[in-house]
Amino acid sequence: MLHRYKEDFAIMKIMGIKAYRFSMSWSRLIPDGIGKVNEKAVSFYRDMLKSMKENGIRPFITLFHWEYPLALEEKGGWVNPESSKWFEKYAEVVAENFSDLCDDFITFNEPQCTISLGLVNGVHAPGKKLPLKDTLFAAHNLLKA
Repeated sequence: MLHRYKEDFAIMKIMGIKAYRFSMSWSRLIPDGIGKVNEKAVSFYRDMLKSMKENGIRPFITLFHWEYPLALEEKGGWVNPESSKWFEKYAEVVAENFSDLCDDFITFNEPQCTISLGLVNGVHAPGKKLPLKDTLFAAHNLLKA
């Protein structure tokens, strides 16, 4: 999809697909999770959104689909009380750069999986098995975000 999205959207148009939900990559937009924005990523996503619109496809952006910036994971990830503020800044970057091309945003894809499968059972990223206390802190911060 990364390099052939224009062809893919043209095919989707032929198929009669009217909407497409995709996930932004927080790490692609802001490599360190907070701070400097990757302008190449902004250009890439803007081009993707324009291509969807040109093909009559309504975009739905998911901000978080289990992919978390490594630099922030190393600071404690969702357990860190600052994590909701980190996500807020990321959401601001998305809104500032893409709200003129997209009306529909989804904050989290299956937040219960982020917590239970990623932080309790360790079968999804980041693959941890945290104590209950930390898991509850992470759930609280994710819900605040």
